[in-house]
Amino acid sequence: ATLDDVLYYVSEGRPVIAMTDLKNAVIIYGYDAFNIMILDPAKGTVSKMGIQDSTQLFEGAGNVFLSYLGQ
Repeated sequence: ATLDDVLYYVSEGRPVIAMTDLKNAVIIYGYDAFNIMILDPAKGTVSKMGIQDSTQLFEGAGNVFLSYLGQ
């Protein structure tokens, strides 16, 4: 899946876990036209990241995302 694909889940109120490398992940919990909002549990931070920068980061990690379907 691509970042654009998984932002659908975020728009439906479902956070997405996104791998940033083989051992680390962030939680995408929101977005706007220019940024995604992420929680980084390894760093204990909440921040914004540009859509293009985050797309490159997640593509470099293999576009591995986890979320869930609603009923």
